[in-house]
Amino acid sequence: MSQPYQPPQPGAWQPQGPYMPAPPKTSTRGARVLTLIGVLALVVAVVVGVVGITMLRDAVTDPLRPSAGSVVIARGPSDQALTLDAEAGRTYSLVSLDATSAAGVGATAEVTGPDGEPVRVLPVDESTHLSVDGYTVSRFASFTTTTAGTYTIDVVSTVTRDWDVAVADPGAVDDLARDLVVGVALVVAGVIGAGIGLVLSIAGWIWWAVRRSNQRKVAAVQAGAYGYPPQRY
Repeated sequence: MSQPYQPPQPGAWQPQGPYMPAPPKTSTRGARVLTLIGVLALVVAVVVGVVGITMLRDAVTDPLRPSAGSVVIARGPSDQALTLDAEAGRTYSLVSLDATSAAGVGATAEVTGPDGEPVRVLPVDESTHLSVDGYTVSRFASFTTTTAGTYTIDVVSTVTRDWDVAVADPGAVDDLARDLVVGVALVVAGVIGAGIGLVLSIAGWIWWAVRRSNQRKVAAVQAGAYGYPPQRY
């Protein structure tokens, strides 16, 4: 005598149908976003690099030759008197330009005003050096003018090697150093950013290509299930 059918109890093993793998992911949104981020990073990196190169070019283009936009206002050999057409009430820095040594020159100066009277010269710590255009640049003194006119500068130094003395604005050397540091930093940041942007762009493109391949596979499976031949891409 057959037993009436009884449904399996909850939790009991039941025969399963054939295993069906999960369909591949086909969305390309993430790949497009990643590629866009990579391209934007690459563009920004190029702009930053160009700005850095421009700053470096401007900083190293004859920065120690007396001219418009130069760090140096007047320049000459340290063993000769240097004349300066100065403005009234302006502070000037005396800078050493040494092509043979990175050490300080240990110098001071005697400055004579247009009226023949001596001008007070203040020593400046030489511990800060800057290497520019083959020269070691460092400030060693400063003075402030009282009247406009021609000032004569005589350098006093125990150093026997040849070096030049220059007159500059007090912050000119610091500004030059800042431009060099910022320019180098921007160039390095541009190179690193360009590398990151390139990697992201390539990764996004590969991701997009994989998802497009998955879309073709899903379309082919769906077309076959409905009796249609798979489309060719």
